[in-house]
Amino acid sequence: RYTPLFEDEMVVIVSPEHRLAGKEFAEPEDFADETLLLFPPKSESSLLNEVLTPAGIAPRRIQELTLTEAIIDMVRGNLGVVALARWAAAPQLASGTVVGLRLTANGLHRNWAAAQLRDKSAPPYLDEFVKLLAELPLTACVPDFEKIEQKKYRTSRTRRRSGVKPNRVGEPPVAVGSR
Repeated sequence: RYTPLFEDEMVVIVSPEHRLAGKEFAEPEDFADETLLLFPPKSESSLLNEVLTPAGIAPRRIQELTLTEAIIDMVRGNLGVVALARWAAAPQLASGTVVGLRLTANGLHRNWAAAQLRDKSAPPYLDEFVKLLAELPLTACVPDFEKIEQKKYRTSRTRRRSGVKPNRVGEPPVAVGSR
């Protein structure tokens, strides 16, 4: 059995001081001079397989790490960049210790599903767990990028009236004057 769960988006995570931090999205060429931090094995990297290799781009250096926290700490120290699911870095994005930007203008989206053996009956708790994941995916705790983007294109007059300023990917809206 195959049960669709949710879709997420990979975002490029950089330090606030990084040269890419002010961009709206990262293009394949932006990675040519970068140290790219990846989860092993690199042969399974969505960023390499779906974006960089087809564009003929190879990062200056690739470093494989197994812990999300270590990767984000290296990014915060400006020792490399990473592409992660937005929900995996949501606390750091919300706090502003790192900056997230879309991977290409269209983004890189992934669909998640639960796969179970068709011929075997699953215990009730497993069926309930899959149902729970489908109803409340991990992405439910992350701000909606599309809503943030819509706010970005409001006029400054409209923004002042609403009291909300747009932010980068994954950051919650901030009231005007609170920054």
